[in-house]
Amino acid sequence: MENIVFIHGFMNDGNIWRKWVSLLKKSGFKCASPSWNGKTFQSCNFYEALEVYMSYIKKLDSKPIIIGHSIGGAIAQKLLEKGYGKAGVFINSGPTKGLSILDKNFILSNLELINPLSKRSNILMGPRWYNKYVTNEMTYSQTVKFINENCLSANRNVLKTIPKVNFEEVKYPLLFIAGGKDKSQPLKLNYKNFKAYKNSDKKEFKVFENATHNIICQNGWEKVANYIINWINETF
Repeated sequence: MENIVFIHGFMNDGNIWRKWVSLLKKSGFKCASPSWNGKTFQSCNFYEALEVYMSYIKKLDSKPIIIGHSIGGAIAQKLLEKGYGKAGVFINSGPTKGLSILDKNFILSNLELINPLSKRSNILMGPRWYNKYVTNEMTYSQTVKFINENCLSANRNVLKTIPKVNFEEVKYPLLFIAGGKDKSQPLKLNYKNFKAYKNSDKKEFKVFENATHNIICQNGWEKVANYIINWINETF
C-alpha cells in the first residue's frame, strides 16, 4: 500500500485536500495532508514549511508519493530533490527560484502577493483578486463562499524565500499537471518547469483545458484525481 503525502498551497491548509484524501483512501492508498500554514506557522518561511514535511515523512514506513498544488508543488519539488519521496505529482506548481515567464496575469497576480511596498507580513487576498486569478471558473459570490470555507492568511516570507531546485538530482517518476485556464501559474510556466527535468526515470505533462488554479476543488476535480490514481498504478 503506497503512502501519499499531499501538500497544500498558499492561503490554504491541509483540509483543502479532504475530498482527495477520502477518494484515494478508497482506492487503497495511505494518505495524509499535513498543514504548513495555520496559527502556529503564520511567521514561517519556505524552509520551515519544508521541515514540516521532512519531519512527517521521516516517520512513515516507506517513502511516499508526494502530490503538491501551487506552492505546495514547489515544496514537493524540493522534497524530491532531497530524496524524501519516490515520485512527484505537481499540480499547477508554483515556480522555484530562477523559473519565470513573461505573462501579464502571472506577473500581476504574484506581484500582489509579494508586494515589496506592503508592510503586512500575513496576508489573505480578497475575493476580487481570488476570483480573477484563482477561482476564475466561479462567480464572485461563489468565490466569497469558497474563501470563507477554505482559506486563511499566510506569511509572505514563504514566497520570498523559495529556493532553487537542482533539477539534475531528481531521477524519480514525475507527473506535471497544468490547467488550461490557470491565470496564477499558467500552463506555459508548468511546461517550462517540466522541461527543466532531464534525468527522470519517467515523466509526463498533462493538461486539463478547462481547469483554473482552483483545479483541486473546482467541479471535475475527480477527473484529475482519477488520472493521477491511474498514473500511480501504472508506474508502481
